[in-house]
Amino acid sequence: MQHIPHNEITFVVQGPVIPKTGHYIRQIKKYLPESKIILSTWHNQDMSNITDCDLIIENDDPGAFSVHGVQNYNRMLVSMRNGLAKVTTKYAVRMRTDCTLTSDKFVQLYQGMIQSNLAKPTWFKQPVMVMNMDHVWLTLYCACDFFHFGLTEDVYNLWNTPLMTQKDLTYMDDKICQKSLLKPHYKSLKYKTRYGSNEDFLICNYLHKIGADINYNHKQDNITYAKTIQAHKNMIHNFCTISVSDTFYCIKYPTMAEITANMTWEKMHNMSKRQWVMFVLKIRRQHSRMHLESEYNMSCKMSNIMVNIGMLSILLICILPFYFLLR
Repeated sequence: MQHIPHNEITFVVQGPVIPKTGHYIRQIKKYLPESKIILSTWHNQDMSNITDCDLIIENDDPGAFSVHGVQNYNRMLVSMRNGLAKVTTKYAVRMRTDCTLTSDKFVQLYQGMIQSNLAKPTWFKQPVMVMNMDHVWLTLYCACDFFHFGLTEDVYNLWNTPLMTQKDLTYMDDKICQKSLLKPHYKSLKYKTRYGSNEDFLICNYLHKIGADINYNHKQDNITYAKTIQAHKNMIHNFCTISVSDTFYCIKYPTMAEITANMTWEKMHNMSKRQWVMFVLKIRRQHSRMHLESEYNMSCKMSNIMVNIGMLSILLICILPFYFLLR
């Protein structure tokens, strides 16, 4: 089995420094003491609790967009790219400043996946390891961006893509958006971005950069079952997935849902066409159900608020005359 020594791994921890960042970095050092850690953040961050870093990079902030889902894309890209440019080890890990490790299990899992020879990567020299999050299967080319592990040159090339432009934010202005179970982004059509999330943008921009033939120019681009399944097959050959519970914790999403937790990367390589169709349907139906439940819960909350406001208004109308009479 291919052995990856811990001293050949560098962690690039990216983002703003939060109160827990120092503790999270120490957790990484606890499980991989021989690995290097680079913190790539912004100027004027509170570094008083930051220890165990081999290098701290303070980047100029490129600013945020006002569009939900992609507002911090350029911030993420700039700080990650600058951090990865300083890595000198063979392997690199991308993490956020609000995330940490719960073990070093991912290294052994990655070694086993490479040794299995299941993957036939065409976009990288070796597959890049990512978290198996449900939402990434909702679109054609998407991989969770919380955690990336692979050859440094592969991870760097993935993040060394163009910044998002105003054209990307308004790309769908003149496009007709159609409702479909295969097009989950129809639920947020008020956002006219070219793709639906940071993760979509990252993967698709990289694939456009290397000239991959994906036939997917925007989030509503002629999506069929055949096209969706082929995209997912391409993804599992270039990205190997592990369960969140294996090695990872994120303070922002402490209970990250995994409908597909029992659908391992190894199993996906052996799925039939029928199993792929059922998999695609299951994820999208579950997502639609969750979306409807969320809308229903929000509607109930708003109804309760309006009822309470109405009851309070009636109470005030009844009490105020007596208050002025008794003065």
